[in-house]
This record gives sequence, structure tokens and C-alpha cells, in this order.
Amino acid sequence: MSQPLRQTKRLLERIIAVRQISEDASVSLFVALRRLIEKEGRQKSFPTLCFYCNWCMHPEIDRGLTKDWLTRISKAMGETPPSVWYTDQVAFIMSLDKLRAELIKLFEHYKLNPFLFDSLTNWHALLRRLFEHLVDTPLRRSDHIPPDSAHRFWITKLQITLENPGSQQPASNSNQTGKFSLVMDFLYDDVNGLYPNTQRNGEKCQAIMPLVVPEKPEAFKFP
Repeated sequence: MSQPLRQTKRLLERIIAVRQISEDASVSLFVALRRLIEKEGRQKSFPTLCFYCNWCMHPEIDRGLTKDWLTRISKAMGETPPSVWYTDQVAFIMSLDKLRAELIKLFEHYKLNPFLFDSLTNWHALLRRLFEHLVDTPLRRSDHIPPDSAHRFWITKLQITLENPGSQQPASNSNQTGKFSLVMDFLYDDVNGLYPNTQRNGEKCQAIMPLVVPEKPEAFKFP
């Protein structure tokens, strides 16, 4: 048994033993899963999971799968026809359903207990812990290439925000309530004149997408 797999099993056992999962525990789990996938050389089998794992670990990127991921999102946004809202493409690529499916696939492969996401209650609670961490970890590109004919959109930053918090406690507190959203900063150039009301020449823009997570924290159901 590899060290990353042993570490992952110990983390899950500890979570079950204390019957609580904190923000730190959730981040530690995603870091351990990233090391496990990397050890086995299976990054391409779990692209969505790797993206979120890397986000936890590296808020600034200039290489690797995460950089490729942001380029892919930028390209998809640029290829979106005017009849389709470009944020729909982003939601599809960064799908939380895909993240959950890849986690289930990985846990099944290694025969790990999937209690953290085998029910919607636990899945939403785990997402809230993850997002609580990402609120303080905006993902920035270290290279800044303006849009061109190949990339009308160019994402420069992704950030999770917490709107209308239900308390004044830090976002890392597990009792924090409110709506999570994904905020994208990007450069945009309407090179083909598809959007008459939009400026050209690399205009700085921002888009906000609500994330489908319950506003109030849910209690985990432990084995």
C-alpha cells in the first residue's frame, strides 16, 4: 500500500472517529487525494478532481493541468455562440457533479469508504467545507496574455465568494451560512463584433455564477 493511500485511509478513519469534518480536514483530504492520483500517474483519469485539488494547494499557477484547465475554460467561453450564455460552458466544465462522480470512481477503485459523498447531505456539507477554504484562496494566473482571435476570453482569476454571511465569524467556521458564488475575472475582446454593447481591445470583465450549495450548513451523517 502506497504512503498516499495509507494517509488517505487514516484521514477518513480520523474523521469517522471524531465524527466531525473541519475545513482543515477537508483540505487535507483533497491534498492527500492529489498525492494519491499523482503517485499512480492517473491525473488524466480524474481531471476535475485534480483541478480542485490543485486549487487547494496552489493559488497561483503558471504550468500543469490547472493552467491547461483555465485555458480550456477560456477557449470554451470564446467558442460559445451568441445564443448560449458563456457561463453555461464554464458551469459544465467545472461541474460539481463531475467532481462527485470522479471522487466516487476513485474511492471505488481503492475500496475507500465513500460516506463523505454517497448522500447529497454529506456531499453538500463537504462542498461547504471546501468552499470555505477556497474563499481565502483565489486562483490567479501568473501569465497575462491578452485575448486574440483564438481566445476572445482570457481568465485571469477565479475566486469563491460567500455572500450574505449569517454570522460575523470567519469563513472557516463550520457554522457559517450564506450563498457561495464563483467569480471570474477575465479579459475580453469581441474580435468578431458579436456583442454590439461590449467594448473591445481586451476589456477587463467579471462574471458571477451562483454555486448550488445549500445556504445553511448541513450535519454530516457518519457511518
